[in-house]
Amino acid sequence: MKFSSLLLLFTIIANLNFAQGIIFDQEWYDLQEETIRSTSDTLLLKTAFSLKPFLLDIGNQSKNKTCGPHSYNHAYTIRYNVLSSQEDGNNISNKKNFSASFMANSLDICETGTTFQVVFDFAKEKGICETKHFGEYPSCLKKPQQIHFDAAHSHKLSAFQKILDKKKNKNDEIREIKEFIQSGFPVIIGMTITENFKSCKGCEFWQPEEALSRIDKGIPVGHAMVILGFHGKGSKGYFEVLNSYGKDWGTSGIIKISYDDFWEHTHQAFIIYLACN
Repeated sequence: MKFSSLLLLFTIIANLNFAQGIIFDQEWYDLQEETIRSTSDTLLLKTAFSLKPFLLDIGNQSKNKTCGPHSYNHAYTIRYNVLSSQEDGNNISNKKNFSASFMANSLDICETGTTFQVVFDFAKEKGICETKHFGEYPSCLKKPQQIHFDAAHSHKLSAFQKILDKKKNKNDEIREIKEFIQSGFPVIIGMTITENFKSCKGCEFWQPEEALSRIDKGIPVGHAMVILGFHGKGSKGYFEVLNSYGKDWGTSGIIKISYDDFWEHTHQAFIIYLACN
């Protein structure tokens, strides 16, 4: 009994070190049009594919409710490097890295979190700054200056597209997400997570606990992450999901989530189009 109590206390303390921070505005999400891929766009899907080679660094939001900016930053970084490599003969040696703190600190959301709508509106208007211009900071106290906004001007968001509708066929929706990933688009997702997710240091797979997870059960706040890979044909397999809890969480910052658990816990998903490419 004493050991169980200590283990529970340790888990609670560990979980306090990580926040979430995406506020689900489901009414806004439902109004967005889902991307429809034509038959000509349909790929011959591989059994496995990953965009991990295009990622330079993994963010750590720690206790800040900044998963929205972190997920956007990760997606923008990967997509930018994918496009840059295509222009440079598939050379990925000149990868760039961008700052989640630039957006988070500008919006001052470390204590409050935000919605995907706010994230995308900011990215369209202000852009995102490379880390060599504005680094990553442990709080929202350091504010970007005009020189940083000038540097971000050339890295604006052109558009975003909703790519998940839970009212549609599960297998079709999962296949479409896999097609986008294989086409070089990382997928930003909003999930509800159970408590064991935060303490998943060294975990390869996330196995959700029995818990309320759907928005219609009254949980408006969730966690934003990025799908960067998949493994497995049909409905059997898993997604590679990039988190923002640092490299010591999961397996080097990444965790595998089965297609079934993804479908159960994910409520919103997007791809982004960059204005600079």
